[in-house]
Amino acid sequence: MKNYTATLTYLLLIQRATAQTITYELPKPVTEAIDIYIKAHKSNSGYGAQLSRGDGGIYTIFIYSLSVTDNVFYSKVEKITNRKVRIGSLTLPLVTSEDLIFADLGTTQARNGTPGKIRVIRSLDSYFIKFNTQGKIVDKFE
Repeated sequence: MKNYTATLTYLLLIQRATAQTITYELPKPVTEAIDIYIKAHKSNSGYGAQLSRGDGGIYTIFIYSLSVTDNVFYSKVEKITNRKVRIGSLTLPLVTSEDLIFADLGTTQARNGTPGKIRVIRSLDSYFIKFNTQGKIVDKFE
C-alpha cells in the first residue's frame, strides 16, 4: 500500500508539473529594452521570442512579429513546451534554439512519399539582444 501511495503521489506531481506554464523572468535591463522596442513597433499579430545560449554565459533573445504561419507553429510548440517570457505586462510565447533542433513536432510526408520529421528552419531577421545573466547588455540589433 505504501508503494502504491508513493507512486500515485509521484504521478500526480508529474501531471501537475507538466500542466503548469514555465514563465521566464529575464534581467530588468533586458526586459525594459524589449518593452521599449515592442511599444515602438506595434504588431497586429503579436510577438514571439526565441532564447539561445552562447559561449561565455552570453544569451541572445530574438523578438519578432508573428505571422499566421508562426502562430500555428507557436500554438503547437506551446502545447509541448508551455514556456513564456514576461516582458512588461505581456507574456510572449518562448521557444529555445534546442526546441527548433530537437523537438518532436510530428511527422510529415516528403514529396517522394516517405515519412519524415517536421523540422523548423527560421530566419531570425528580427530585434535581438545579447546579455549576460546579470543583465548587462553586450549587443543589440534592431
